[in-house]
Parts: sequence; C-alpha cells; structure tokens
Amino acid sequence: MDCIWHLFGTSTRNDHLCEAVKKGDLEKVRILLAHGANINCTDHKTNFGQSPLILASYGGHLKVVKELLAHRPRIDQADRRMNRTSLYWASVHGTLEIVNELLAHGANANTIDWVRQDCTIDDTIEEASSAMHFDLHVGLNGRAPLRVAASSGHTEIVKELLDHGASVEPVDKVQPAPENSFYGYLEIINELLAHGVPLDVGGKNGYTPLHAASLRGQLGALRLLLNAGADPSLKNEHGDTARDCGDDEVKTFFDNYPNIDENILETKAMTERKQASKLPPRFYFPI
Repeated sequence: MDCIWHLFGTSTRNDHLCEAVKKGDLEKVRILLAHGANINCTDHKTNFGQSPLILASYGGHLKVVKELLAHRPRIDQADRRMNRTSLYWASVHGTLEIVNELLAHGANANTIDWVRQDCTIDDTIEEASSAMHFDLHVGLNGRAPLRVAASSGHTEIVKELLDHGASVEPVDKVQPAPENSFYGYLEIINELLAHGVPLDVGGKNGYTPLHAASLRGQLGALRLLLNAGADPSLKNEHGDTARDCGDDEVKTFFDNYPNIDENILETKAMTERKQASKLPPRFYFPI
C-alpha cells in the first residue's frame, strides 16, 4: 500500500482525500493523511472550494471529523464561494455531536456567510417577514451558525452555540433575520429571549419580531414576545404596527391579549409545527 500511494502526486492524494471524506471512508482518510495528503486542501471537483473538514461536517461523518480534528486543521476555514465553515454546515444539518466536537476544538461561533446575490422575489418576501434579529457578526451581512440552527429548529445546537459565546446582537437594521425561527420553535425563542435577544430592533423595512410573527400568524410566538416586553406600537416603514400586518385571527389575538384561550394557542402551535415539518431544505451544497 505504501508503494501505491507514493506513485501519486500531492494533488492527486488531496483529491482522493476529499473523495474519501465525502464517502465517510475513515480507513482511507487515515491512509491518505499518513501519506502526505493536505489536511487543509480544497475539493477541486466543484467550484465551492470545500476543505475535508467542511465536507465531513456537511456529510455528517462524525468519525471522520474526529480524525481530521486530530490532525489540527484550520477549523474555521470557509469555502471559497459562500464563506461557510464546518460549524455552519453542522448547524444547518442538526448534527449535534459534530457541533460539539468543533466547538470543543475552538470553532468560532460568530462567523457568517456571504449574502446571496441571486435572491428570488419569494426569498425577499420571506426574509422581509422573518424575525428574531440575532445575526452573528464579523462585519458581513449573512447567515451564521446560530441563525441557521434556530431557523432549522435544532434546539440543542442553539443551546450549545449560545453556551459557546454566540452573539444575539443585531448586525444592522437592514440585516434580514432567520427564515423559519417562528415555525413552532417556541423553545428556541425562549432560549434566545433568555440570552437577551433584542425585541424591538427593526430589520429590513422596519419589521420587528412582532411584525414577523404577525405576518406568519404565529400566535404562540406573539404571546412570548409580548410577555417579554416587545412593543406592539412600533411601526414599519409603511406605518403598520404588528397588529396591522396580521390576519383577522392575529387582530383578534391583539385585541384580547393577555386573555388568550390556551386551546386556541395549542391548536395553532400544532399547525405551525406541521408546516415546519413540510418545509423544503433551504440550504443546498453540491458535492
């Protein structure tokens, strides 16, 4: 076996390493690393430029991740196209064990990706109506591990990221917030509130978390936010309050708050959770 690998150049070994990582082939990964493959190389088969650690984290290959971490890779190395790190992808896919490994080895919870420039009208509507402005920041306007974990409903990962210093402060007032964080994920909202997430910061077009929850008709989220002190009198750039943005059910909620029928809230929460389970994945990664 030693003789075989010495026949290949470094670039070829690197390519084989990336392929082995994608397949979760731990033994082959070990052999290639032992014979000079670069732990920080990038996959040349796509134009994304993913490192082995990114590929392993994306694929959910825990044993491979542990092996790579033992060789001290650049843990916050991001891909070339979207600036997404290993921790980002583990947070997207909900692989708690990998998130824990990365954080234990010093992964930065406050890195963010780049904003997409190919947004559709639907994307614009969704982001304008999204809520909870806890955009992790390093000076760019994009998504971060906490944001994608919350919008994907990964409660335990949200807790881990918060415990490892993930910021809940907003970047700026034009930054859109997590897309799906109000689809029945009330436990996540409670976690964010417990860590001091700003309640009345307006995002794109002046929409606060209350506006977003109203637009989505999410009564449980509305109650949590109001109970935490969110201001229902704030207006977006169109002069609308959160109540103005909602349907008749939402308007009735505001008119009767805080005297809300618990059965109505529970029925609504069940509907929201069903909606969340049917959502298509928002993150794609061709590998």
